[in-house]
Amino acid sequence: MSILRVRLFGGVSVEIGDDVFVDLATQKSRSLFGFLIVNQGRVFERAVLAAMLWPNVPDSFARKSLRNEIWRIRTAVRPAGIGDDELFTVEANRIGIARKARLWTDVGAFKAALESADDSRRDDISTVEERWLTKAVQLYLGPLMAGCFDDWCGLEREVLRDRFLSALEVLMRHHQGRSNWKQAIDLAKRLLRDDPLLEHVHRDLMCFYCAAGDRPAALRHYQNMSRMLRRDLGVAPMTETMRLFTHRAIVDRRPPAFVARVYHRLRLTHPCWQVQERDPS
Repeated sequence: MSILRVRLFGGVSVEIGDDVFVDLATQKSRSLFGFLIVNQGRVFERAVLAAMLWPNVPDSFARKSLRNEIWRIRTAVRPAGIGDDELFTVEANRIGIARKARLWTDVGAFKAALESADDSRRDDISTVEERWLTKAVQLYLGPLMAGCFDDWCGLEREVLRDRFLSALEVLMRHHQGRSNWKQAIDLAKRLLRDDPLLEHVHRDLMCFYCAAGDRPAALRHYQNMSRMLRRDLGVAPMTETMRLFTHRAIVDRRPPAFVARVYHRLRLTHPCWQVQERDPS
């Protein structure tokens, strides 16, 4: 019997073995399957699932639609040799994905990696914790089930995105503390790709560039960030950001060691630079 490989980050992809793709034919079958996969090991009342996925239709139509989508899922995974009793847990009018189903999911692997590094919110994470966090962020290929607009998905999407951004920032601080400027720069850029309004990360990236000896990149980044804020939000950079930009550490040509000292002092003396750690739960 093959293992079903389910990827939900960035879209929905279900594979059997190395090259056989499972076609979940409708958006509702993908949404239902994704919800059950994310909540593997739990069972749900069929009436609850029907109301969740078809909230504005008569109850009889919603229940019939749910039966149809469950049938589509069962038909789609049948080539994997996974029987109904192996994939689903069925209890009277409740259904869910069995805890022991032969599945690999990117969401499950992502959560497991973060749990293995559960003490990693410290700046002095260990090499093992760094590896787990790196694995977690590599698994995150994009928002959960992009293209799904059901309410459950939007809520879960934000939770997983916040955990991803938190892991990225912990890794960034880890490399910053070891003066691994290339890695810190790459992680800051990835953070800003996912959330371009994190102004404290823009400041960090400017300082990373300077510490790495690339003052022109720091200046270009400040200019690009300023244009983005004015274009998208109609606001100027924060006072702390402008102060950093006009500081001689960036405007003048100073060695990386001097930049590092200024960077550390600015972080300590300007409370607005500090951001509260994200809640990982």
